[in-house]
Amino acid sequence: MRKLGPLFYVFAAAITGSGTATLAKIAANDIPPMALTFIRFFLGALIIFPFFLKSEHPKKTKGELAEIIGLSLLAVLNPVLFFIGIKYTTAIMGQMIYVTLPIITIIISYVAGIEKLNTSKISGLFIGLIGSLILILGPYFTNISQFKSGTIGNLLIFAGACSYVLYTVLIKKYEKKSSSIELNFYFMATGLAISLILAPIEIATNHAWLSTLSLSGILGMLYIGIIGTGLYYLFLINAVKISSPLISSSTLYIQPVFSFIWSYFLLGECFTINLFAGGVLTLLGTIIIFKTSTSLPVSPSTQLLGK
Repeated sequence: MRKLGPLFYVFAAAITGSGTATLAKIAANDIPPMALTFIRFFLGALIIFPFFLKSEHPKKTKGELAEIIGLSLLAVLNPVLFFIGIKYTTAIMGQMIYVTLPIITIIISYVAGIEKLNTSKISGLFIGLIGSLILILGPYFTNISQFKSGTIGNLLIFAGACSYVLYTVLIKKYEKKSSSIELNFYFMATGLAISLILAPIEIATNHAWLSTLSLSGILGMLYIGIIGTGLYYLFLINAVKISSPLISSSTLYIQPVFSFIWSYFLLGECFTINLFAGGVLTLLGTIIIFKTSTSLPVSPSTQLLGK
């Protein structure tokens, strides 16, 4: 049974997290981005807060706490851009873009002097970059209308992913001093504060959405906050605790499979050749990088912030 434990949590995290892109697209049709961000952080924080209170919090200086909150702003930018971008692209594409995270991480880590490149890593990086470009710019190479207008959305989500990766690289020095619950709670608290400030401005310019909020929008909002954030995190943190980082990080690559199922049945989205080719090349490049890296391209302790 102990051997089945990690697999249960990995697949449970993959399944609960995979519906976020689809339900976010449904909710984004009714709810403005900052209001949706606030609701997500509020519901997620309610679930995480009891575990945060029970966890150990090593003492930090005011400077360290300020830096963690400042870096959390980079992570907050990710879901904000995701909720804006998902309106202009497909749910499955929004999920697939996050498969490029290890490729982006290697580039930023190399520029920051954290990771060194060798022939194998350069090969994996080259293959992964080609796959990433096919995914992000793929709408230009298809005649399907739902993908044609998706490049702007893809670029916004990709920009948010880059911001998230920069956060994971810079926050690494605090991962040994802080639990993943603590870091993710600071992220949620920062996001809650920022969205609380900006949401009223958004509501003032678009107050009609409250009166036109549909049942599907409400259900999508609740899924994103409770299941796609709270439960997803709890499954993921248990996977990290009882398995290796490599196994727990595999949720990032399993999720697109379940995400396609969600988007196919709820949104009628289809799988295209550019999605398949881009996804395969990106995964192949990532596998090559995984085998030759001294550390994981994406840290499981901050993987929740992926979207």
